[in-house]
Amino acid sequence: MNAPKDLFLQPTRSFQDFLRTRERISNDYINGHPEPLADIATQHDHATFFPPGGTTVQGAAEVSTSQRQGAQSFRNGSTGQFEIMQSASSGTLAFWTGVQHAEVVMEGKDERVSMQ
Repeated sequence: MNAPKDLFLQPTRSFQDFLRTRERISNDYINGHPEPLADIATQHDHATFFPPGGTTVQGAAEVSTSQRQGAQSFRNGSTGQFEIMQSASSGTLAFWTGVQHAEVVMEGKDERVSMQ
């Protein structure tokens, strides 16, 4: 069975809403507030996180710990936006890939730091 071509090119409206919410949550995170991210993060394995330092963290508990620790480095005044390279949804399954472009205020830094 072939799905309509545009099904995989355009996320559904509700998934678009999720992506906007996810971007807002990422901005909370880079302003030092990890709670909204913790609220939506999986509590079940398999989970993977790619923190800004370039490492890889695996396991739901480890990802949660890493994210909470990482948020402690950020301060209010940070800004960011997503560049969504690809996304799709169908029924209860969805995915997105992309990069967050951010200008962050960090503990101990006088100037903003660019991160992707």
